[in-house]
Amino acid sequence: MRRETHDRLFPDGLPGTELEHAALLETSMMLKLRPDIVDMSKVPSNVPAQFPAYDRYPKVAGYLPPSGVLAPAERATAEQGQWLLDDHIEQVTKAVREGFTELLSENRKDPHDVRHAR
Repeated sequence: MRRETHDRLFPDGLPGTELEHAALLETSMMLKLRPDIVDMSKVPSNVPAQFPAYDRYPKVAGYLPPSGVLAPAERATAEQGQWLLDDHIEQVTKAVREGFTELLSENRKDPHDVRHAR
């Protein structure tokens, strides 16, 4: 995500990517992509989950919230989801162009090779 988007979404700072399961980022994108399967009335208004930075087996009872939501998501909107998707599309497009430009130009050296024709 671009810094500008990050700052718009988290003006008080990101609680941490490890807490983003079913939270603001994922809920916002789902509100944009599949609003029909998001029920915001069921989003818990809990504080960020508190757990150590390691996994343990067997899991300790009460280790994670029963909802599975690790950080607040009640501020999620489809508009924020669009910001995130725009950023991801821009970054993936840039990576593909940078990563494959040389490969594509090598494959187009043979003018009779129509496999890569536009």
